[in-house]
Amino acid sequence: MKLLDTDFLLELLLGDPDALVKAEELDSKHGVATTIMNVLELYKSVSRLISQRNQNALDKIDLLLSHIPILPLEKEMFLELSSKTSHTHLQDLPAERLVRSLIVEIANKHGIKTIISKRPWLYKTLSVENF
Repeated sequence: MKLLDTDFLLELLLGDPDALVKAEELDSKHGVATTIMNVLELYKSVSRLISQRNQNALDKIDLLLSHIPILPLEKEMFLELSSKTSHTHLQDLPAERLVRSLIVEIANKHGIKTIISKRPWLYKTLSVENF
């Protein structure tokens, strides 16, 4: 199984042909999933587009996510991350770094070793496969 990062999900929403081909290939060969943290980032990314006139953005996200398993954040994963850093340090982590760290914990829990992304990742437990 391979993990779909937020930037890949956004490209799917925008109908990027390369992302669509890659998604079909991944789904047929490996299976795909995303995390609840990626879903949070996805909603945050499109929040500026959402208004009463643009409910379409939310509907597109709901349709996309209805086809992709969403891996949850469990208490044990947060505790594992907490044990790797001091609570003071964890509290001081910038929000994006905390989210990235939690995505890694979720991936580790599910034995996922590859994330599909355009962004570089600093975490060595996940290899990045670009699209």
